Amino acid sequence: MNTQITLNPTLILIISFIYFALSIYFYRSNLFLLHVIRFIPVLFHEFGHAFACQLTGGKVHDIVIVASRKEQNQTNRSGYAITTTKPGMNTFITLISGYLMPPVILFIAILCLKYNVVIFFWIILLLICIYYFVKTSRKVLPLMMLILFIGTSYCIKRYYPMIGLDLVSYLYHFIIAILFADLIITLRTIILVYFQGNTDWDGAQLSKATRIPAILYLLFFVGIHIAAIYYTSKYLIDLIM
Repeated sequence: MNTQITLNPTLILIISFIYFALSIYFYRSNLFLLHVIRFIPVLFHEFGHAFACQLTGGKVHDIVIVASRKEQNQTNRSGYAITTTKPGMNTFITLISGYLMPPVILFIAILCLKYNVVIFFWIILLLICIYYFVKTSRKVLPLMMLILFIGTSYCIKRYYPMIGLDLVSYLYHFIIAILFADLIITLRTIILVYFQGNTDWDGAQLSKATRIPAILYLLFFVGIHIAAIYYTSKYLIDLIM
């Protein structure tokens, strides 16, 4: 698994463009495919909150990925982590880690590819999924996905090993493409919610907790996302060239 994946930058850019276009065009729709795909970046975002909270002394009660459009409209969220934090650093780290996690995961994915240690990325992904399954109160969907994944993996490994290598490669391309496109979508979203005066997004919550103006958190998150977008774009363009 370490050396079999050869990155196809064109494929990543095509998947990224399609996902970005669908997300913008069908933003308020009930398109099932988008709900399934959004599971990936939303999971990383909420995992960032939850894991950072627990790592710095807080408690994690639940991680929820909101699947239905109706519930998304009611909660105004695609997912959320229910935590109990302590005042000070624990609250700060918990709040700031949500928007940081997807860029970090994308960076790790590319780094693992560059140094031929892709197995390390799959281990991280597996541990994140296990953590989510343990913490979430809605276990039916992840359990079904886990059973499907294990069953499919067993059948492919037993009967179609060469196809399995191709699927692993395509899945890696897909994850990178979705994370890359979602960075651009998130960049657009956080700018919009800030100028709309939204008081529920992470930057506004950080501002309440630290008394630092939300504009500075906006600039910080924008800077991180632009840096990740630039790094990924440069890597893909270098491969094409």
